[in-house]
Amino acid sequence: MGVIGLGRMGANIVRRLLQNNHECVVFNRTFDKVKLLTLEGMAVGESRCLS
Repeated sequence: MGVIGLGRMGANIVRRLLQNNHECVVFNRTFDKVKLLTLEGMAVGESRCLS
């Protein structure tokens, strides 16, 4: 499952998915929220800007 945005709602959605044995890849504009959730078993998506 891919989730973009790890505010209060997005982070809780991902936590529930992980508790039910779903694999999650996440992306957030700022990395600080991602760091907290990677400790809980999430993979991190990368962003690339194309010009």
